[in-house]
Amino acid sequence: MNIKERAKKLKTDIPAIFLALKDEETPSSAKIIAAITVAYALSPIDLIPDFVPILGYLDDVILLPALVALTVRLIPKEIMERNRKLAEGLWKNGKPKVAFICVHNSCRSQIAEALGKHLASDVFESYSAGTETKPRINQDAVRIMKQLHGIDMEQTQYSKLISDIPNPDIAISMGCNVGCPFIGRPFDDNWGLEDPTGQSDDKFVQTIKEIEVKIIQLRAELSD
Repeated sequence: MNIKERAKKLKTDIPAIFLALKDEETPSSAKIIAAITVAYALSPIDLIPDFVPILGYLDDVILLPALVALTVRLIPKEIMERNRKLAEGLWKNGKPKVAFICVHNSCRSQIAEALGKHLASDVFESYSAGTETKPRINQDAVRIMKQLHGIDMEQTQYSKLISDIPNPDIAISMGCNVGCPFIGRPFDDNWGLEDPTGQSDDKFVQTIKEIEVKIIQLRAELSD
């Protein structure tokens, strides 16, 4: 196996490292290195620019694989193997299903579903749900999403219960400032977003942009 093949093999561990980062049993010291590895893998900025002859390939061929190898070494073998299997399982039946969850499924989670479909439908399927429902989606969110992205959420989305969507491979909480939804299993991530309901348009715009960034990051994390 040559150096490029070894590098490619190591980089396939990045999704498993991402899952191990969320794993409660992963040691704190390993989580720190895992976080650095995932952040570096997702960063659009290379330490050595690609246009620098030969050296520009060091990021992909040496630096990132070295970080991956170090991270794998620090994560206990049984934890790493478990998360490798989970990472493989995400793609067994096609694209992974990602559910964005908040209490009422009327604002933040609806925005995340819409932006997931808009920006990442080639990588994962987006769903949203809540532990309670509202008669309609937050009208400020609907209006501002139309303005910013030309998306009319009311055309294809509505407030749903968790039981109304497929069993997700990845469940993401929008945040707990309104209340922490209980879905019968641990969340894979908590985005910790403040609910903009009842606040200014500027707050809605800020929340939408924060969700957009997180969707793009998630797309990169789940990409091959």
